[in-house]
Order: sequence, then C-alpha cells, then structure tokens
Amino acid sequence: MKKKALVATLAGLCMVVGATGCAGVRTGEMVHDENTVYEWRMVHEEYTNDMQDVYCKEFAELLHEKSDGRINLQIYQVGQIGNALQGCEILQNGGVEFAMISPGNTGTVVPENQLFSLHFLFPQDMDKTQKVLKESVALNEMLAEKYLEKILCL
Repeated sequence: MKKKALVATLAGLCMVVGATGCAGVRTGEMVHDENTVYEWRMVHEEYTNDMQDVYCKEFAELLHEKSDGRINLQIYQVGQIGNALQGCEILQNGGVEFAMISPGNTGTVVPENQLFSLHFLFPQDMDKTQKVLKESVALNEMLAEKYLEKILCL
C-alpha cells in the first residue's frame, strides 16, 4: 500500500512538473553531455520528515540513482523559500525545477483545479476516492489541457 501511495504521489508530482514547463527550459537551451551534473531544486508544503518531505527525499534518491549521480535535488520545505502559494509562483517562474503543491495553491494558476479543495465532494473511504480519481480520465485530461494552456501563454 505504501508503494502505491508513493507511485501515485510521484505521478501527481510529475503532472505538476510537466504542467509547469520544467522551469522554462526550452529545447536547445541546454548543452547535454555525459559529464554534466545538474543541481535542481524542489519545494514542498510540509516540514522535515512529514509525508511530502519523505516523498520528495525518495524522489531525489530515485533521480540521483537513475541518472548515475548526475542529478542532485535540493529539497526546500515550507518557509525556507516562501509559503505554499509562493512555492507555486516560484515554480511557475522557473526558480525551482519541481514542487509538490496542493490543489488549493495551484488553483491560483488553474481555477478549475480548486475542485479538489471541496473536501465534502469525495467519500470518506480512501479506496473509493482513489478509484474515482484513477477512473476520471476525462477530468484528468481536461485539467492537463488547462495547465498546458497556462504554460503556452507564459
């Protein structure tokens, strides 16, 4: 179950990162070779050893491992470089490469995403909630399109 939660969180993280345009890097701007070491940054909304921090640390380890040590990820918890809303703005402006941000804060970029802030909308049963979210292909596609519209306008 822990592994499923980690995979679901990392998938959501990738969606947020993909939706922000990877910190504004455009094709052709970076020189890639096998010796390049990348120093990337990630911000999240919780404190050291809280759930988001644990997931971010695991993500950093996976990036480092899968890149043969060529990607180092510095993690900033809430308050180190701003609050949660500022974390969203910093990501959008390219100040960090990754962020784990709640729907309430990304709702400032894509208002439709505030749907997930309506806690009464989802059942109390976590399994039922996950089923609804996993099977809501149309909703996920619509939200992805909304984020892409924002990226293309930047």
